Amino acid sequence: DTMNVYKKIVKKVIDYIEDNLENEIDLDKIAENIGYSKFHLNRIFTEETGYTIYKYLQMRRLTNCCPKAGRYGEPITQIA
Repeated sequence: DTMNVYKKIVKKVIDYIEDNLENEIDLDKIAENIGYSKFHLNRIFTEETGYTIYKYLQMRRLTNCCPKAGRYGEPITQIA
């Protein structure tokens, strides 16, 4: 079933992002790791989540950095 396949692909993308959140991540690296073209992967991810992979990654980094903002006094956008 295509929907289950897409959900598994999205889970792999999210798992990859979570495992590498502190590292340099780009769509090419994600696509290479998952084994799909970046265009196909981004289309599936957007259909399933409502966000592009880039937007999801940006949101996760912002969420992850918020505790750091208070400690270092830097703007959130600079930390992200």
